[in-house]
Amino acid sequence: YHGADDGNYSLAYNPEIYGGTDLLADEDLNGDGKVDLAWTVTGCTVSCVTETQIVTWDEDAKNYKSIIRPGALIAEGKVELAPIPPTNPGKGRQVVMSGGVSALPDSGLAVPHTEIWESVNGAPFQRIQWSYDRKAEGNDCLRMRLVEADMALEAADVLSYTTAIDLYQAAINDSKLKACSIHKMDPITEVALLQGLGQFRLVEALALSGNSEGAEVALANLNKSKANEDYKAIAATWLERYQANQNAATACTAIQETLNTKQELWQVTDHYGINHPT
Repeated sequence: YHGADDGNYSLAYNPEIYGGTDLLADEDLNGDGKVDLAWTVTGCTVSCVTETQIVTWDEDAKNYKSIIRPGALIAEGKVELAPIPPTNPGKGRQVVMSGGVSALPDSGLAVPHTEIWESVNGAPFQRIQWSYDRKAEGNDCLRMRLVEADMALEAADVLSYTTAIDLYQAAINDSKLKACSIHKMDPITEVALLQGLGQFRLVEALALSGNSEGAEVALANLNKSKANEDYKAIAATWLERYQANQNAATACTAIQETLNTKQELWQVTDHYGINHPT
């Protein structure tokens, strides 16, 4: 409700909410000097899921608008607002979501994680970090390290590609990381697929960062490794096309048919339960 000069109040915003709500803050959360409203909505069945919502007043539209990207959800978790470290790109305060271990039968590996969401340069809050609990049993899973790198790659527009590159390199070079499919995939096949995926993504990240020579070195290392052979082929095709025209979409189109026909290349990411992104 908004107050009027005559002392009355009028309904200004009435979002559809399904679940229990908790107010997080009514203050400037993104550093633009305007008051924002942040709250959580929690819905429960067998397991509880909490969504973070943040809005601010749009003076031009005379309405509230969302300033957080879709997907700010955490299963069986908690949400907090925290100061932003000086080394991070955002302004205002950061949203910290921790948990992520569902009680559902197909939840998969019970390894919790923490997500950091920040607003960068006044843009809507977005996820800039996803990190698994290194103390939890089962965290030494190659796929989980690749999830962390994938999330950094998605945030490369605000983090630069360096974070993703470092995480991919750390994952593919760590011999202690294991196969951990909950569907009993052959461990050698699983690791070969995940190594192929991780090294292909490293080639992409290096090329997209402008480091063409580094991408070629990464491709050479992929070809010498025990990674899946199909990933070696699509990585070579993708890099060749990208170097020819600097267009990632065109490069991806060139490998789409292979990914359509050899679905195991990406279906391997769906072997770890709904606790984890595919």
